[in-house]
Amino acid sequence: MKLNWNWGKGMATVYIVFVTGTLSFVVYALTQKVELVSKDYYAQEVAYQKRIEQIERTNALSESVNIDIANNKVNILFPTEAIPQKGTIHFYHPSTSSLDTIITIKENNSEKSMMIDIATLPKGHWKIVTKWFSNNTDYYSESVVTL
Repeated sequence: MKLNWNWGKGMATVYIVFVTGTLSFVVYALTQKVELVSKDYYAQEVAYQKRIEQIERTNALSESVNIDIANNKVNILFPTEAIPQKGTIHFYHPSTSSLDTIITIKENNSEKSMMIDIATLPKGHWKIVTKWFSNNTDYYSESVVTL
């Protein structure tokens, strides 16, 4: 018995392979976990000019924010002229948002440094975002570290 193959069957085969491949890719894409940098990224983008001003004020200080890592602890040393009265420290893990940690700086804080235990954080690449308020002025600092 001879297989009768013509151009119509060839086109049908190519079409079926194309549709199967396309549907397979769509199913694969829909099953992937999508993690945004922030859930309110649009609102943050609109307020980005305020962040630029905070960064400029931070850069204008005579000292910068220093971050030292030792013995499963992070020591954040703030500039003398901008000791935080309140604020937040955000440990941002770029690849997994569920690992992000936000630590609040106590109100009316008078400490120049803050010691944070990082024993529970997994090793890897982290961004430490520090936002604080001092002397009626907002400041912002970012540092990339490897734990």
